[in-house]
Amino acid sequence: MTAAVMVRPGGEVVLPLAPEMIRNEDAGEERAKGDYEKHKQDGERKAAARLLEKHGKYYKALKATVLGDDVYANHGTGKAILDQGLSFIFTCKDESHPWIAEQVEWGVPETLKTAVWTGRNHLEYHYK
Repeated sequence: MTAAVMVRPGGEVVLPLAPEMIRNEDAGEERAKGDYEKHKQDGERKAAARLLEKHGKYYKALKATVLGDDVYANHGTGKAILDQGLSFIFTCKDESHPWIAEQVEWGVPETLKTAVWTGRNHLEYHYK
């Protein structure tokens, strides 16, 4: 399933929202007729698109920013989010997005470091 949750920066509460199930239905009859669209594999991206279609207007009213991992870091998902009037932040792996990795390396050659005291531990973040 693709699950949406609501969180607030610095907050401790995570509010689960309506999930969208990934459906892989048997479409033997449609397959026999040559209707390949009906029996294609469903997946996280398609479930996310359905979730946005169903609930995007509500998330827009909340001025939500959609966060996603490398699975969602593609043009279709980004466009669907923007079409709903939302913003997004995706992480991307260097292996699956080599052009972006190259641009980051070229444009920001230094790794920035930030030290943070959490009250219990010293943490050090490295980012570009």
